[in-house]
Amino acid sequence: QLAQSGGTGNTGTENSDNTPSNNAPDLAFSSGLALLDDTDAHPHHGIVTQEGGFAIIGETSIELRFTMFLVVTDANGNERFKVDLGRGAMSNGNHVLQLPDGHFLVAGSHDLSSVINADEPGQEHERVIMKVHGTTGEVLHTQHFPATGKDAIRGVYRIEDGSIIAVGYKGGAYDDESFIVTSAQAFMMKIDADLTTVLWEKDIPEFMELRRVVKAKDGSGYAAVGNMMPAGSEFVNLAMYFTQGLGESGSAPAGEFQAYGAGDAYDMDVDMDGNYIIGGHTVPINPDGTDGPGGWEGTAIKVNKESKSVMWLKTFGNPNSGPDPSVIFDECYGVVAVPWGGYALSCGSGIEPPYTSQDPFNVWRAYVVRLDTNGNMMWEKTYDPATYDDAAEYIVTTPDCGFAVFTDSAKLPGTPGEFDGGYGLYRTAPELDAASCASISE
Repeated sequence: QLAQSGGTGNTGTENSDNTPSNNAPDLAFSSGLALLDDTDAHPHHGIVTQEGGFAIIGETSIELRFTMFLVVTDANGNERFKVDLGRGAMSNGNHVLQLPDGHFLVAGSHDLSSVINADEPGQEHERVIMKVHGTTGEVLHTQHFPATGKDAIRGVYRIEDGSIIAVGYKGGAYDDESFIVTSAQAFMMKIDADLTTVLWEKDIPEFMELRRVVKAKDGSGYAAVGNMMPAGSEFVNLAMYFTQGLGESGSAPAGEFQAYGAGDAYDMDVDMDGNYIIGGHTVPINPDGTDGPGGWEGTAIKVNKESKSVMWLKTFGNPNSGPDPSVIFDECYGVVAVPWGGYALSCGSGIEPPYTSQDPFNVWRAYVVRLDTNGNMMWEKTYDPATYDDAAEYIVTTPDCGFAVFTDSAKLPGTPGEFDGGYGLYRTAPELDAASCASISE
């Protein structure tokens, strides 16, 4: 169980004393980004663009549809363009990257059926990668990768020659949960730079899905994070898959996997030393190894690049010292290896319905956790006024050594009234002074 791997288990009021939020950088600005007539938006990934702005991909509900949606902003969070990239009744947007020519690649799933209501049966979800114009949002190319059942690309990695490594799931049931798919089977595939040809594809039946993929720092293979159900286990396990080679011969490389205990993995990164950091959440574990009283704990796991074993595991949560931490869910969806040292995670902290009387804890908060290289907490903070749901879904570092946090904001910051379902953007002030930050990039 996870508690045997060195978790800190910070789920009570001790957080306010040991990790004061006044160590956290203040906000430089916050921005709300409206997505047409939407009611339920979830950004899943984002990047800093070549111009210093941000590109955010996810999905939102519009009328009867649930559709992939891309928003691109300038450096101040002002919208440059937004575009509905969905098809059919249900589409998911899971990953975005920018090409050297300034255009964007987005990946996820498309419904290729004629169904128009996301709640109706008969859909046919297929894996998709799209090339989108970098200044207008015009779709330049769409490529589907058909399989049987509910399928999606979760993560992509662009190789130096322009080809793409993609991971995700296929063959899932249509009534399965979209946050963690338990009915599907993971895959890894390599696609040529034109996005038209699958150079190789490998099913990975040990995993239900893979969510992110990177190239090992030493170039020896690819590493991906995902979720699996080991034989005899009653719980989903966070796990990683490592290839033995890059598959440059045109056939899929062999691989191995390592599970790290019960929990849900959502994101990963590789740090400057070549080690891996996993972000997700776990069920609290009691000292006797049984499940804890409830809720989730935010979780970070550092994995050794050579042995593939756990270097440390840390859990955290209840950043605002709720009266009953057992009912508070601290769910982490993004993690980044910080170039100037350590790691940062983006999470939501709140109470699942039906809500209790623990106001104001019955709203979701955009929760950011900052850890040093050894997993010690440097600071934690909720970057929102706690008056509306605003969970943090992804986090990136910025060129000035700050952070940008992408949220599923239920209100546009700085505007009156409520707004259901926009993307939110929180931009922190730098952690380092200008001279120190400049030395990091040299």
